[in-house]
Parts: sequence; structure tokens; C-alpha cells
Amino acid sequence: MFDAVIYTGVILLLILFPGYLLFKLYFPRREIAIIESPSLFFAAGLSFIILPMLISYLFRCTWMFFIVLWSAEILIVIAMLMYRKISIMKNIFVKPDRYDLMIALMIVVVSVPLFIKGGHFTGDATAHLASIVKLSECRIIDPAVPMFRGIDQVAFNYAFSIHYGLFALVQKVSGIELKVIWNLSPGLFPMFIFSALFFFADNFFEKKVHVFITLVVFFLYEFTIGWKDFIFLPYPDQIARNVLLFVAFGSIFHSIRGENARFQNTLFISSIIVSMMFVHMYSFFAFFFIATVFSLMSPIFVREKEVFRRQLVILCVNALICLPFLLIRLFGSNYGKIYLYKWFN
Repeated sequence: MFDAVIYTGVILLLILFPGYLLFKLYFPRREIAIIESPSLFFAAGLSFIILPMLISYLFRCTWMFFIVLWSAEILIVIAMLMYRKISIMKNIFVKPDRYDLMIALMIVVVSVPLFIKGGHFTGDATAHLASIVKLSECRIIDPAVPMFRGIDQVAFNYAFSIHYGLFALVQKVSGIELKVIWNLSPGLFPMFIFSALFFFADNFFEKKVHVFITLVVFFLYEFTIGWKDFIFLPYPDQIARNVLLFVAFGSIFHSIRGENARFQNTLFISSIIVSMMFVHMYSFFAFFFIATVFSLMSPIFVREKEVFRRQLVILCVNALICLPFLLIRLFGSNYGKIYLYKWFN
């Protein structure tokens, strides 16, 4: 129980609090529901890790160097908040209603049994845990993934993973054994999944009752399939697909409907998409596939040309921002080097 409290506190300190600061900087006047805040702060906080972790991976830096870069980012955001006279103590949460309370109850109903049941340690979990252990045990941050063939490679799907970096960092800061962290994660992360789906539905539907129905249907669906999207937490594909993907699309719908802070919305969306790329590559590709198909088909259902124009602008701007990161991600991996060698030989 004590480990669970420490683990939750470290996640608050390393991810949610920096994410809250960044969210306040992006949207100083925006009010949000308490239920949707964990996923928004988690997505924003995860984007803090991208540049320090990527630089550390590329130049084989030490963990101390990573901490210095990460801390410098937070200090810059705090300085910008002070310069713009944005109070971090000002309440940004709207008063919860009965739907919020019932959704919170659903989260508790899912989380408590998963805390008791524990994590999933077979299958792909062994590869993920081996990679995290390598990062946490070494002084140098090395992107090579331990392979069971005995050869270290920078694998394509998990090259420069901020997921591995996050859990290695949590292990170093908390001092808790990695197997305990992995065992506690299925009880903690359902909050982020429900929060992300709530945020997506809240920006997709106009009435709160439809949002609530969406969450109830999701709850019943997970019940029928044995909570599979929860018991495999914190697999990187689950976090990318069930948290970051929903937050990204929810932010897109919010940007399309909103008239204010479009530039900040675009930056926020871009940070989430880049985070998704460095958590699970195929979820990143899934995002652009779904977003492209949705944008091309939207004129059939939406008569307003302005909505279609906004969708294309958001899609194109985010594609351009993601391109340099994608090239690093692709050609920094072993598979990318192989393809590059074949192209020029």
C-alpha cells in the first residue's frame, strides 16, 4: 500500500504537475472538468520528456544530464507563466455534476480490483521490462533494446521510447522495484483511459448525457471482454491507443469548434502526436490514417467549408511538425539504416 502511495506521488510530481503547468501556459482561461484533467495533464506532462529524452538517447547522455534538461524545461515554463502573470493557483475546474460522480465511481470499480489483481508479466511484458531495466540500471541512456538473440538493436517500433524512459525515471526517483511498479500500474492507469475517453466524447457530443452514455458503453464493453484494455497496462500500445489517441482527437474536435487559441491548440495537438510517436509507432500511424480519412470524408457530412478547411490545416501543420521527429525515429533505428543502405546501394 505504501508503494502505491509513493508511485502515485511520483507520477504526480514527474508528469501531472509539469503537465498542469504547460496546460495553464497554453490555455490560461480555459475551464475543464475534473474527470478530463488527468489525461490532459498526463499528455502534456509526457511531452516534457520528449526533447530531453531524445537528446539523451542520440548523444548517449547520462541520467543527470537528462534531469538537468527536463528541469530547465519546467523552469522555463514557470518563468513564462510568471512573465504572463498567469496564476497557477487559480481554479480551472468546473463544478462536478452527477454524471462526473458516476463516472468517478466507474473508475473506482475498475481500479480497485486491478490494484488487487496486479500486472501482466508474460508475453510482450518481458521485452518491455528488459528494456526498462536496461535503462534504469545504466548510467548512460542508450536507445538499444535488449534482444533475446543476444544482440542489442535499436528496434523500429520502440526506438527512442519515452515510455521506457518514463518508467525508468519513475523507478530511479521512487526507489521502488520495477516489478512492483509494473504490478501497480493496472490499478492506476484506468483513470487516464476513462479521462481521455471522457475528453474525446465531451468535445464530440454537445450534450453531457451522451458523454455519460459513451463511458457506460465503454465500461460494459470492457466487462464483456474481460477488461483486456486495462489488464495489459502499462503496455506502450495501450497508453498510446487508449490515452494519447483519444486526447489528440478530442483536442482536434475542440480546435475545430473553438474560435480562440487555435495556435495553442495546434501546439498542444502536435506535442501529443509526437509523444504518441515515441511511445508506440503504429498508434502514431493509426492517428494519421484515421485523421486523413475523417478529413477527406467530412465534406459529405458537414456542409460548412470552414470546418473542412480547419481540419486540413490542423492535419498539414501537424504532419510538418512531426516530420523531423519521424525521420529521426525512422533512420535512427536499425530497420531505417537497413532501408537507407538499400536505397543508396
